[in-house]
Formats: sequence, C-alpha cells, structure tokens
Amino acid sequence: MNKFKSIMNSLDGQNKNNLAWLYVDRQVYLSSVKSSDQPVEDEKVYYYQGLKFRFNGTGIGAKENLMLLAGIPDSLIVDGLEQNCGFTALFLKGILRDERKVACEDFLLQTISPKVNALSENYQNAHKGNREKPFFCMQTVSNIIQCRNGCVYRKEENTFWVRISFQFPLINGVHINGKATVKGVKEILETILECVKSLDYDGLRRQVTVYQKQLEIRKYIKQQGLIAFVADGSILPRHGDGEGPLPGAVPFLAPPSLQITIPFSDGSSISGMGLPAGITVITGGGYSGKSTLLDCLEEGIYHHRPGDGREYVIADGSACKIYAEDGRPVQNMDISPFFKYMPGKKDIHCFQTEKASGSVSQAANIIEAVYAGSSLLLIDEDNSATNFMIRDAWMRRLIEKEPIIPFTDRVKELSQMGVSTILVVGGSGEYLSLADRILLMDEYRIFDRTEVVAKMISGQNRDVLEAAVWTRERYLAPVTLKESISLNSSYVTIEDARYLKLGELTSNIARLTAIKADGQVMTLILLLKKLITEERREDEDLFLRCQELTGQISEIVSDAFLTGKNPFELWMEEVRPIDLFFAVSRMRGIIPLQSRS
Repeated sequence: MNKFKSIMNSLDGQNKNNLAWLYVDRQVYLSSVKSSDQPVEDEKVYYYQGLKFRFNGTGIGAKENLMLLAGIPDSLIVDGLEQNCGFTALFLKGILRDERKVACEDFLLQTISPKVNALSENYQNAHKGNREKPFFCMQTVSNIIQCRNGCVYRKEENTFWVRISFQFPLINGVHINGKATVKGVKEILETILECVKSLDYDGLRRQVTVYQKQLEIRKYIKQQGLIAFVADGSILPRHGDGEGPLPGAVPFLAPPSLQITIPFSDGSSISGMGLPAGITVITGGGYSGKSTLLDCLEEGIYHHRPGDGREYVIADGSACKIYAEDGRPVQNMDISPFFKYMPGKKDIHCFQTEKASGSVSQAANIIEAVYAGSSLLLIDEDNSATNFMIRDAWMRRLIEKEPIIPFTDRVKELSQMGVSTILVVGGSGEYLSLADRILLMDEYRIFDRTEVVAKMISGQNRDVLEAAVWTRERYLAPVTLKESISLNSSYVTIEDARYLKLGELTSNIARLTAIKADGQVMTLILLLKKLITEERREDEDLFLRCQELTGQISEIVSDAFLTGKNPFELWMEEVRPIDLFFAVSRMRGIIPLQSRS
C-alpha cells in the first residue's frame, strides 16, 4: 500500500489523463493479445495485508473510470478451513480445479458485493462534492449460481479476482485527488479482508454441496431419458416481484406415478417428480399453479442458491419458452412445417416479414429452437396464438382453405424427433389425446390424470400429416456496418420491450425470458458485436458460430471492452448459445439465410 500511496501522492493535483499510467492492460488495446496473456508490469501491482490489487482501464471516455481488481489468494480462505470439520482445505482445493469453482466464485461475490456497495453508499451520503470523492460499485447477484465477471478464480494464480468499478475522485472535475483515492481504496480492501476473515464457511459448504447435487441431478436425468426433475418440498411460488420463495406456500409433492429417487455420490438421495421425454400437458383451473410450474421449469436451466426454494428444480439445459411474438422480424425462413401456403403467393420456403403475426412468429420461434438443438419446448396457451395452437373438428369442417398447420399436427412428429413439449392448457382439450401424460394442478398440488383422460378420449383418431422438412442450416448474410458499432451499443427498455442496439441494428429480446439479468444482456451485446463484425465467416453455420462464441465466454469476461458509460456495461454473466442465436435472429437490419443455395 505504501507504494500505491507514494504514486498517488505524486499524481495528486495532476490532470486526470495521467491516470492512464495505472492501467496494466493498456497494451491490450494496442495489440491482438488478450489481457489474460499479457505480462503484468510489477510496478503496477500493489499489496495490502495479503491482498494484491491493480487497475484496468481503456483510456477511452472518462479517464477517471477504471476497474479496480482485488486479488484474494485462496490461501486466505483455505486457512480459515483448517478448524472447520467436514470441509477441508484439500477438498476446497479440489473444488477450485473443476466446474464447482463457480459455486465458490458466486459465494464470495454475494458475500463481498453488498458490503462494498454499502461502503460506497456511505461515501455518497457522508462526503461533499460528487466528483471529489471516489465512487465505486460491485456486481450485484441474483439467486442464480453461474459465471460472472464480478468474481473470477484464476487457478494458475491460486487467486480470486473481484472487480470493483472505481471512479477516481477529482478536484474541479479535472485534477486527481490522490489522498481521497488512497483512503477509498484502503477502505475497500479492508472491507474485503473483513468479509474474508468472517466468511460463513457453513454457508459456503452448503452452497458447494447443493451445487454438486444439482450437477449430479442433471447427469442422472440425462442418463435416464428425463427432461425435468422437481424435488419434493420445492417451493415454486415467488414472494411478490422478488426472487425469494413465498412464505406459507404449498410445498411441491410428486404424484406417485412419476415419483423417482436420485442417488448422490455422498450416499444421500433425493425424491421428486421425474418427467420423461415426450408430450406433457399441465392443466388445471385458474390460479392453480400450472403457469408457475412452467416458469420454474424454465428457471430450471440454471442452478439456484440454497434457500431459493427451487434448488432442485432441474430442466434440460436446452429448454426454451416459446411465445407468440407479434411484430418480430422473420428473415428468409422455411416455415413450411406450419404453413401450406401464404397469401400473395409468398414463398413459404424462404419467407420473410418485418412484422410477423402471432401465428407466424410462434411458428418461427419453434423452427429456430428445433434448428438450434432444443430438446424441450415450454408453451403456455396464455402466451400463444390460438389459431396456431389448435383447430378443433368443427373449425376444420367449416374452413376449407386454411394455410396454417396447427401445432397439434406437428407435436407428435417433434416428439419422435427427440424434441419434447410441456404445454400448459386450461381452455381446450385438443392436446389431451396427443399427450403422453396429463398432469392436473389444484392449488399448487399436482396429480397424474393420464389414465383418467385416456378412458375419456379412447377411440379418437387423428389424420397424420406427411413429415415436415425442418431447418438444418442457417447462415448470416454479410452486412455493411458503420465503424461506430464497436462503441455505439446500448440496452433500452420501453414498457414490455427490451432492445439491444448495435449502431443502426436493433433486436427486441423481450420474449427471451431465459435472459434474467443485465449482465447477460451485456454478454449478448459483446457476442453479437463479434458475431456480426467478424470477417470471412459467412460460410459457417450460424448456430455453430454461436456455440463457438459462447464457448469463449470465460475469456471474453476477462477481456471485455468496458467503457463504464452505463452500469450494465460493466458486468457480464453467462448465456447459452441458443439465446445468442435467438437474439441475432430477432435483429433488424441483418439477414440470416436459410441456406447458401
């Protein structure tokens, strides 16, 4: 700290442009080498009571906005385990060498972030002059455990790096306030040290144990051909608009016919409802909990923290919620699986529109999900186009010329292709004869009514359509973009719309409900920039490119170009390849092509 204090004293009163000297990553923006491979200059790394810290910055925009990185050697955490029975230092070291390290990163972030942010708030309340005091913040976290750039463990350094957005205090908005800087950095580091020293090791052990079991459940249901699991005792309803479980809610209890028990490697086990692949209909009266269950299954693509109530609600990781999405663009898509023809002799094999109807948009969403490898579609009739979902016998007799092939006529075919569907229905029985299982919700209690319904509808037959030709490839047409796209990006919310903006390009991701956090939005923006601006890649399949880019997230998280103009630009979280593909497919101004022919 003495070295840092000496440097800040020398910079005191100088122009803020001189802060660029502190950047240890400045050379990144002068070469193609990623920051994690850059040699860090020793004179720009500082130490304080076992912690190390340094600054990253781009030198673009406000010179006083830097990223303070505080390194916590894992030895500081391991030392506290020596007296903690059942959770040894050796065990923690093993965790930090595999995918379970995410649970530790998340736990540290959720421990440190509130304390540092509270310290910053105290600064704002207790100090004068907005620019003459430091302003800083850390990434806030939800109940989801996943990769975030707010805390990253580097096993080659045996160090957790936590990131703090740090705005240097200035005098008259121009000159560096060295003394206030040293005071602010020192208090931040002392806050971090206090958090580490008082770390809740029982809570850490509990989170790692829950995360380990979630990984084992995912592996088990995949091996057993299941698409989802909901543990007995899960609390599905949420408390208001928050993320916590609703107090006094009815705990989930699996129907006996779907009850399974999953063994864990530690000798324990868990029981609950295992949903086999195929077609599942969830029905019930209004406010019975059927849509809540579907929402929780969508959340089941993520891991949740202990106490969330949905820790052991696990769904296939490729699950997608499908909506009717009036007004979304559809570009050069083969919609023939759901349309016999389109008015005006429009080509159904290469269809495009700037504003799709409800039925066209829902068809496009399913076709895209199937192309991108989703094994599970989640559909709620309340968010669907009725004329796309069903056509009963009376309407089939009355309407002789109907271009739409309803989803009822394709859902079995999709199931045979390995794409399962879970449908929430309450107003129509059209899907009862198609379902492999029918579940009834009644005041958040679930019952298997498959055999009862089978007796009701026995003897009904359906015409079988010729198999559809499903999209197997998509390509991104080359586009001419303004150079400003590398900087000119934003995230805009207007009522129920959520827009990603890259230069003149926009994508409304309001119906990508798997995207839960602003950090995921930032990741999407960065990946979209890479996807769109990369040269000589138009001959590669679009989804394969999305997979490639999301596979690089850990590097992108570390090397992100952060301007600090907006809070959401600072923090990033993991996203799936399928969500990146959905985002680019909704972007106006670029054209995903059906094929190269």
